[in-house]
Amino acid sequence: MSLGDHFPESFREEFVERNIEVGCVIRLFVNWTIPPKEKRFVIVAIGEDYVSLAMVLINTRVNEHVNFSDELRSLHIPVDSAGREYLHHNSYIDCTDLHEESMSHIRTVLQSDSSNYLGKMNEEDLAKVHRLIMVSKTIKPYKKKKFGF
Repeated sequence: MSLGDHFPESFREEFVERNIEVGCVIRLFVNWTIPPKEKRFVIVAIGEDYVSLAMVLINTRVNEHVNFSDELRSLHIPVDSAGREYLHHNSYIDCTDLHEESMSHIRTVLQSDSSNYLGKMNEEDLAKVHRLIMVSKTIKPYKKKKFGF
């Protein structure tokens, strides 16, 4: 239970609306990893319809089995945990794919447990992420177009 759980529903809703934005770092439980687990994501774009958003993963390391080429490894930004409250240790921002999620799901996750909101990425890091997304050949063009990249 987090401190936010003790606040009224209206306060939690306001918190969520105020903090779902580009650069927001959140924690989500995902079923597509083996084993399923919590992962950290950065919201990198919000759809024009404000129904969907695009996120990239933050990983503790670059998976060499999946990212076997220099080109794939170059799409990971190393980030030091110092000065980044949303990280507990040095990590990598994975710009090889955009993960699309519904805005309603993110709202539900954050309203049910405000500790899933981890902080906000600084503008310099976010600009690096956006640049890598734009040059990434691994992200489908339709996804880039949908989210303005």
